[in-house]
Amino acid sequence: MQKNFDFIVFTDTHLPVAKNDRVFEEFLETINISEKLTRRIIFLGDVFEVWSGVSKYNHERGKKLLQHIKDLKKDKEVYLVEGNWDFFLCRHFPNHFTKCTSRELKFNINGKTLVFTHGHRYNDWQTKALHFILTNPISYLAWKTELLKPIEEKVAKIFLNKETNPLPDNFNPEMIAKRLKNKFKDADSIFVGHFHREHFTTKVFFLRDYASSGVFYGIKETKLQPLKLENGAIKKAGAGPAMGKTIKSIRQV
Repeated sequence: MQKNFDFIVFTDTHLPVAKNDRVFEEFLETINISEKLTRRIIFLGDVFEVWSGVSKYNHERGKKLLQHIKDLKKDKEVYLVEGNWDFFLCRHFPNHFTKCTSRELKFNINGKTLVFTHGHRYNDWQTKALHFILTNPISYLAWKTELLKPIEEKVAKIFLNKETNPLPDNFNPEMIAKRLKNKFKDADSIFVGHFHREHFTTKVFFLRDYASSGVFYGIKETKLQPLKLENGAIKKAGAGPAMGKTIKSIRQV
C-alpha cells in the first residue's frame, strides 16, 4: 500500500449522531490508520447526519471528533469543507483545523491547481435555497438565541434519531461539471462530494460517499486511488483515474 499520499479525502461520511456506535468507532479507526499514509487529511463535507457549531446539533459525537481532529492537527494538516449538513463549524471551531471553509479549498501543485468542494452549491436551486435559509445571518442569530427552539426540537427528532440518506435524485454530471469548470477556470483538477456517486469527467472527479460504501480516497502524483478499511488494514478499493502530470510539490492557495 502507498504510504505517502499527498492527500487522504473523506466525503459524505454522514455519521450517525445518536446510535450505531460501531459505525462511528470504525470511522475513528479508519482515520487513525489512514493518517499514517499522509500529512494532509481533507473532510469534504457532510461529516455527520447533521452537525452544527451552535445549539443541540453540536452533539457529543461531534465534540469527540473535534477533539480527535485537534489532536491530529499537532503533526498533520487537517482541512474541512462544510457540506449542506454542516453548519457554522468554521465560525465556531476554526482553530481545530488547518483551514476550515464553507466553499472550497485550493492547492497549487507544481504549477497545477487542485480544487476541493462539496458540490451542493452547483446542484439544483432547491438545495441552494434551503442552505441559504439555514445559514444566513438572521437564521444564525435565531439558532444562537434559541428563538427557533420549537422548530429545532421537531427537526432534531427527525435527524438525531434516524439515519438520513440525502442522495440527490437529479444528478447530471455533465451539467454540474460544466458549472464547476466555469467557476474554477484556473483549476486543473476539481474534486467534488455531495452526489454520492463516483463519476469522472475531464478535470472533474465526483467522489463516492463513505456512508454507503466505506470508500475514501488517496491522492498521489498522477493517481486518485479509492481506499477502504478491511480487517484493520487500508486496502485499494478499485482503480482510480489518472490526473495528469506528476505532482512534485504542494502549496495551499
